[in-house]
Amino acid sequence: MVGSAMDRWMRGAFCVFGMAVIAGCRSGSESSAIDGGPRASAPSPAPATSAPHASTSARLAPPAAAVSVAATSAPVAAAPSASSDGSGKCPNGMIFIAGATFTMGAANPKDDPIEADYAESDRAGITAVERPAHRATVQPFCIDRTEVTTAAYAACVERGRCQPTQPPAADSVCNQGLADRANHPINCVSWIDARNYCLSSGFRLPSEREWEYAARSGDKRWYPWGKEDPLYDPPHYCGDHGQKTTCAVGSFPIGKSPFGLDDMAGNVAEWTLNSFCKYPKDDCGNPDDDRVYRSNGFKLGGDKVRVTARSHAPHSFTSVELGFRCAAPPKS
Repeated sequence: MVGSAMDRWMRGAFCVFGMAVIAGCRSGSESSAIDGGPRASAPSPAPATSAPHASTSARLAPPAAAVSVAATSAPVAAAPSASSDGSGKCPNGMIFIAGATFTMGAANPKDDPIEADYAESDRAGITAVERPAHRATVQPFCIDRTEVTTAAYAACVERGRCQPTQPPAADSVCNQGLADRANHPINCVSWIDARNYCLSSGFRLPSEREWEYAARSGDKRWYPWGKEDPLYDPPHYCGDHGQKTTCAVGSFPIGKSPFGLDDMAGNVAEWTLNSFCKYPKDDCGNPDDDRVYRSNGFKLGGDKVRVTARSHAPHSFTSVELGFRCAAPPKS
């Protein structure tokens, strides 16, 4: 009996000891899972135990971490396409142009023999306001690849940020409201209209210096495309070819400027930011002064579309041949 009692006591002790060991193992296992807390408590990744309960569609979706990376990297990948030149430095539709010092205006053939053939030709028609040629500096800037279109301006009117255009004369045909002119440049806009449109988008009108540099770069070309006669075929710009209206923007790729801008010659003349001054003065600063517009529209051609051509008019002046494009500082 003693032996039996002893056996029962030893078996009981063994069971108690074994349960303690098992309990200790379970406790250690649970503690290890808790110690790995970042996996369970981190808000972004889903807990490992939730996967088996996910729906079929959820299981086929990328893990949370992968989605997070994709969402973060998508804007970076899309950034280069934000500007027309792929630099990522400019708003959509604009071209980045690095700063430079260049010769602005038309040279006197007596001072620059290289210009003699052009300046003394019958077609030249260079006006006094284009001279003298002088050195000018521009800082880096962005500028619209095309003139502001009728559709873009109409959207500004619909938002209540711009004023509808008004025909300058009873027989004038303004592009706004014409279904087939949505991709033509807006015309019949005053300097104030043009300025307000650019400001409504967080931009501004280009300065006269910026406009000319964007049209010619740093060389001595006569036209945005070079020195080829604008009367030769194929046409390089909208105008001087029996043209009676504006053209869709970008219709003459052969006439692009060195930086890839369209319609820097013809189609419509373009308002600039500056008040009018005689060269080499840059801006007279009087808010009541005439404002400068550059190049010429579809009714004129030949020498009138040279890169140095400049004219001026009051703030309120409008014409079927006058439009604009916007500029902006580059992204830092």
